[in-house]
Amino acid sequence: MAMESNDSEKGPGAILKEKRLAEHQGLSNPASYLGISESLLQALESDNFDYPLLQDKELVRKYYSQYARFLDIPAEAVLSRYDVCLMAKELRDNADLPTSNVFKKISWVMALCLLFGAVELIYWTKHKVSAKPVEFMAATSEQKSLERSINEMVMSELRAEELERPVDPDS
Repeated sequence: MAMESNDSEKGPGAILKEKRLAEHQGLSNPASYLGISESLLQALESDNFDYPLLQDKELVRKYYSQYARFLDIPAEAVLSRYDVCLMAKELRDNADLPTSNVFKKISWVMALCLLFGAVELIYWTKHKVSAKPVEFMAATSEQKSLERSINEMVMSELRAEELERPVDPDS
């Protein structure tokens, strides 16, 4: 993370490094005080939050806090700068995410489903809801005439059976 010369834009590590250099200290003193390697201290000072050993945010907060105390800098100022840098990094990381092909495909499938549903709804409302009452009544009258025809056939069959059946004199 490149830092500008403006103090308000410096990361926590840049502030600490600047103070260390102003006191003419090398890396070995603060590294041994913090109990970390010089390469890890350099990563802290360069605000390299992608460094593998700096993935644990609570551990990084602890390092920055102890390092600030070592250099007689208020730890709260350094930690608040760290929080701002983290938020900025997360925003950049999320903005750089490419849209995945899976999400593109899902979006297309959803759009097609919505389109199909809208077309189906329009078709249904035009053809089913707005059906003319005459057509409905015609279907109903055809149905009734068919029922009458079936009833007449059944009744005529029953009459024919009654006529064909021999009359029992005892009944």
